[in-house]
Amino acid sequence: MRVMNYANKFKALQWKQLAYSSFFEQATVFSLLITVCFLFVLKVQDKYGNFAEFELFEFWHTKGHFTAWFASIWFIFIWAVVGTTAGCLRCTYDEDYNPEEAYIENLLSSLRSGIFEEALFRWSGFLLAITVANLANKASMDLYNHPLIEKIQLTVLGPATNFMSFDTMQDYLVNPENWTIGAGIVLSNAVFFFLHRQNGILNMINSWFMGLIFFFLLLTYGLIAAMAVHVVFNAVCSTVEYVVALARLKS
Repeated sequence: MRVMNYANKFKALQWKQLAYSSFFEQATVFSLLITVCFLFVLKVQDKYGNFAEFELFEFWHTKGHFTAWFASIWFIFIWAVVGTTAGCLRCTYDEDYNPEEAYIENLLSSLRSGIFEEALFRWSGFLLAITVANLANKASMDLYNHPLIEKIQLTVLGPATNFMSFDTMQDYLVNPENWTIGAGIVLSNAVFFFLHRQNGILNMINSWFMGLIFFFLLLTYGLIAAMAVHVVFNAVCSTVEYVVALARLKS
């Protein structure tokens, strides 16, 4: 019995080390991507001027009280509970599934996603997307004397995305004066959308709309607000998944 107890303790310790190791490995990858995007934007800025439209660290300045951040998008937490519960009721569990281990791993993933995904897709990657849109439109003007990227954004992508975000960001998505910012939102969110493809089409659709909500928070309250809400939203999903798993495994 004592040998088995030590073996179980060693297995738990080994799993925790793997979980934390995975967290730091993913954090390192995201940090590198964030840095690469930032350096590219900085390089373009040095050569052509501010093609990113915003100051490099402008989004790190927080606006509004933290209660306003959550109150403005309260409905996503209802979705977190309802959607996660529905998904968990349809899934099956392996014999070696451990809800406590899965819960800890999911909480670490929530922390990583909230901080590093937001820093990438709503900060340096967003500034990069705006810069790329500007550069592509400049190339279109130089080659064909026609603002092709601007036209696509204002006639197709912008209105469609604005409809899906219920006009909450219309000043950026369909405003000719801010079309590059709108194009940055669409491009960055599209990458965010496709990077969730391994979790299935429903998760991709969820990621698209959640990404738009995080952009709303970014442009209204700043990057820290988007990070905080992202972390809490994922943590709520993880907690619901844990509770449902415990209930189903005990029944």
